[in-house]
Formats: sequence, structure tokens, C-alpha cells
Amino acid sequence: MSTQAARRMSPLEPAPGFMAFAADEATRAVMTDAAERAGFGAPSVIAGDVAQAAASLAEIPTPDVLVIDLDSDIPPAMAVEHLAAVCDPGAHVVFVGSVNDVTLYRELIAMGVADYLVKPLGVEALIQAMQKPAPEPEPQIQAVPAEGLRIGVTGARGGAGATTVAVSLAWLFSERMGLKTALVDIDVTYGTVALNLDLEPGRGLADAMENPARVDDLFIERATLAFSESLGVLASEMDPAGPQTQPDAPARLAEHLQQAFGAVVLDLPRGALAHEATVKSLDRLVIVTEPTLAGLRDAVRLKTLALAAGLDEAALTVIVNRAGMLPKGELDVKALTAGGQLTVDWTLPFDAKAAGTAMADAKPLAQVAAKGKIGKALTALAGHLAPAADAEPRGALARWFKGGK
Repeated sequence: MSTQAARRMSPLEPAPGFMAFAADEATRAVMTDAAERAGFGAPSVIAGDVAQAAASLAEIPTPDVLVIDLDSDIPPAMAVEHLAAVCDPGAHVVFVGSVNDVTLYRELIAMGVADYLVKPLGVEALIQAMQKPAPEPEPQIQAVPAEGLRIGVTGARGGAGATTVAVSLAWLFSERMGLKTALVDIDVTYGTVALNLDLEPGRGLADAMENPARVDDLFIERATLAFSESLGVLASEMDPAGPQTQPDAPARLAEHLQQAFGAVVLDLPRGALAHEATVKSLDRLVIVTEPTLAGLRDAVRLKTLALAAGLDEAALTVIVNRAGMLPKGELDVKALTAGGQLTVDWTLPFDAKAAGTAMADAKPLAQVAAKGKIGKALTALAGHLAPAADAEPRGALARWFKGGK
């Protein structure tokens, strides 16, 4: 063990509660004021840039709370790598800087950083960012079953919100229920899963849809986009005039993914249900509709199609999404179920603010609105679809620091 490592790990030298590094005097003054008001007596606020911070932190146990100024000649991403190399796991790290860029913010949060604040700093904002979240029990990722659960999600009508539901379910399975999950956008021409999660679609899924015989473990590994440690996404954008998807491709892909993932969520265009093999490859089918007469009609059509293909009615879940969005033009549940043609199993409330935030931040709706009505309803739906998956995994964003949101 190196002298540096031994010094940082020595139990005789307790870790400081707080330390900050400021590249300019104004920032240093705000850091000092915030630390004192947050209860850190005689706070250590050092004048220096990222290089000074990395050199100092290499010689001491990592403080519980770190505030570091990124303004320097070193690019922010490289600066974070330098700091990660000298920080112990568990630090609550707040970065500040002059670069006002949402992409940089997202990258830092994905690395496990607690927050990134743009100068000029405000004392109250910095105090809030410095507050550590309450500790949670250390969860364990659930062992992947021998055969994963395959769930198809389809919209009775365009714009019903099936993709939003599919993305949220996949995120809940992976981040809240401990299942290694694959989210597959079967619509490789007009699908929007990659757009919703700010991922760059690859060519791999399109190749699998054109030639399903090519699919093997290596092919899937190369085609999968990593949204987090436990959630992989398969999505492509084919030329509408290009080669066509083979009818048996979704079923063959789902069956292969089932061997490697605890949950497989397929975002299916409704036309895919016309292929019996696709329906038979599913353990559960979720039909997402809207509370309108047209939504009722098309949900009944898809239900009839799925049952005719051999799906057990118990494996079918019908969801009325965005309830309350157009109260004057909506049908209530009683009207939707009139005549016994349709059973509404779940109703998801409309939340315009959360939906807008999820779209702007490229995050799953269930993550953005975790404490809201829609978030709680989606969480309950996920538990209904995968009742055995009840263990929360370790947060996938703690790649370097564990203080991330």
C-alpha cells in the first residue's frame, strides 16, 4: 500500500466534516458563510483550483462534505476524474463553476455528484446543496431469475402514453425492484424511447429486427445502450424506406433477452400484436389507452386480438392513462367498462408539470414524480406486474461518489 493510501485510510486520522476549495475570493467568502451557517465550526475553505484540491485530498481522509470550484484550465470532466482518483467512497460532493450547461450538469449528476451550482453563488442555495440525504438501508440487487419476466406495453391509440409507461416500468424494475432490466423499443423507425432518455440510438436493434438469426449474447451486449448499471436500452432509428422488420423478430429477441435479464420490457407498436408469435412470447401485456370513446374502442380491439393469439386474460392489464387531462371530454371508468367488453385495471392521473419535467430532463416520469400521485401509481403498477421483485438495488449513479441524487 502506498504512503498516500495508508495515510488516507488510517483510523487514527478522522475524516474532516467539511472542506471547500475556491478559485476566487468572492466564491470563497460565500463558501465560508454557508459552511458556518450550516453548522460547520471553523470551516476549512482553501483558496485554490482543482489541481490544488486533488493534491490536498490525496494526503488526507476524504471529508464528509466537499465543495469544489471547477473553474480552472482543466476541463470539468477531466477534473472530476482527477478528484475521483483521490476521494474515498461516500463523500457528498458539490461542484461550483462558471459554465452554465445542462449537459455538463447531467454528466456530473450521473457520476454521483450531489449538485452543481453556477456562479455567482448564493449562500442559501449552497447550504441546501450541502445537506446530505438521510441514509437508506443498503439494498441488494435481486438475483436474476433463470427466465426473466417479459412484459409488452402497447398503446391503444397513438399518443396514449405507452412509451412513457414502458420507460417508467423499466426504470422501476431496475432501480426500485432490483431486477437487471432490458427496455426494448420495437418500433425501430418511429420509436421514441431513446429520445425520452437522451440516448444515441445505435444500429444493433435494427439489425436484429431485420435478421433475428444474428442475435446472440455478444450481439446483444454490443447493441445495448447503458442507461444505468441495471437498465439497458435497445433502440434504433431505421430509414422508413429501408429494410422491413421480420414478423418473428420481436419474439425471438424477447426470448433471448429473457435468458440474460430479470425483466424485459418491450415498447410495442400496436401493429405488432397482429403477429401471434409476438403475443405468445409475452408473460404480460399492458394496454395503455385514453379515457375517450375512441380509446375504449381500440383497447377492446387490442384485447380481442391478444386473447385470440393465446394470451391468458389474467396476463392482460388495461390502463387508462392521463385521467383528468380533459375532464369535459373524458369517459369515466363506469362508461369505459359498460357492456363488459373492457375491464380497466389501472388508472394513471395526468400530471402536466411532472410530464414536462421528465421530457425536459430526459428522465423517466416515475423518477421525476416519485413522490407525486402519478409516481406512486406507477410504482404500484410495477409491483402488480412483478410482485416478486421487491428489493431495491444500490443506486446506479454512485459511480464515483455516493453522495449523488
